[in-house]
Amino acid sequence: MNSAESTFCNILLHDACCFIPMWLPYLNFESLFFYLIFTLAFLFCQAIKQILKIIQVTRLYFFALIYFLCPGIFHIHFDLLYFLNLKYLTGPDTSNSTEDSSFISRLFKYRKFQTMNNLLKLKIKYTFILFFLLPALSAQPEFNNGLATQSVINLRLAPAFAAEMGTQVLMGTPVRILETVHGWSNIVTPEGYKAWTTEESVLQMSSAGYAAWKAAPKVIINTYFTLVRSSPSVNAEVVSDVVWGDILRYQGTTGKYAKVMLPDGREGYLLKQSTLPFKKWLARAKPTAARILSTAKLFIGFPYLWGGTSIKGMDCSGLTKTCFYLNGVVLPRDASQQALTGENVDISNDLSSLRPADLLFFGSMKENKQHVSHVGIYIGNGEFIHSSGTVHISSLLPGSMNFDAYNLKRLIRAQRLLTRIDLDSNIVSIKHHPYYR
Repeated sequence: MNSAESTFCNILLHDACCFIPMWLPYLNFESLFFYLIFTLAFLFCQAIKQILKIIQVTRLYFFALIYFLCPGIFHIHFDLLYFLNLKYLTGPDTSNSTEDSSFISRLFKYRKFQTMNNLLKLKIKYTFILFFLLPALSAQPEFNNGLATQSVINLRLAPAFAAEMGTQVLMGTPVRILETVHGWSNIVTPEGYKAWTTEESVLQMSSAGYAAWKAAPKVIINTYFTLVRSSPSVNAEVVSDVVWGDILRYQGTTGKYAKVMLPDGREGYLLKQSTLPFKKWLARAKPTAARILSTAKLFIGFPYLWGGTSIKGMDCSGLTKTCFYLNGVVLPRDASQQALTGENVDISNDLSSLRPADLLFFGSMKENKQHVSHVGIYIGNGEFIHSSGTVHISSLLPGSMNFDAYNLKRLIRAQRLLTRIDLDSNIVSIKHHPYYR
């Protein structure tokens, strides 16, 4: 290693140590991924040669502006800029003038690159600046607490009504709001699903407001569907619809009606018989096989809806997720994720090892890897309930009236979840889930 290379490495090491306290608090997977891609683009993209011809001069003004406006934030040292920007890129200084050797005069005496060696050194410099400078400029804000404000809100994979629906969230479900852009909020659900919904569908709350909501008495809807009205009368104006699993704030009782407050502050009345006190419901929520199957059978005939997880329609994994949720357990959203939870049940020879409420997974094998595309809940005697077209019961036994030959050929996996509640990190009871506590 020659003296110039040694000096260069020493400067990089010195400045890296100075930068560590600045970028470490902002370090996260997304930013590292972004900087990696950005750095590779600068290192390997041949088109950079043309780009550099355009920005030769403007980038110098940029560095000067950063140096003079933000020296305390970015710690861009004179020795590094001199070594990278001037000495390596413009050649040795032949001037004996003190004025000509000053930082600002040398900075604007920039000349075109003459060799590929200089181009390589420029790439090294850009890599260094991107790695240490950009984290401070693009630090992600912390998420905000929020609540779903409509009976069922649709979450989409992109901030547009035409985008694919990925899942649904019920009223009163706590969420984390990552950002809001042009009327759309990017949120994270209790099961960790990240998607977009309209801004008015979720209420952003302060930490104090969120804590007050969690501490307040609440009720959960325990009937398919009902209406919240402006006064305790069946003829009163409708405030909102609510569905099975929605959570509302309890305000008191008027005769046979319960007064409730919706997450966004609207108040109204509904029949007490359509609600249960939330704490009482949590205490009674025992996710046994019998209860899971009993809940699932209450949805027989309901339509299949891609992304659905409510009585307004559900897909295959939406059915399993909803049946567990209504019995007090939060499951991962998609079938491929649910297939990785719980204990694996051996079905390589027959179905004799299966128990009621085990999950059956269907799909294909490609290159010795399972590709899950469908899920159902095992009932017993070869039968399972699933959402495909509608929610219905099928059989894996040839000769049965409801024999499903198509899915028998696709059966690739079975998992037992009931024995792993609160033991596996992705099978969590609501009473222990951090979003609800």
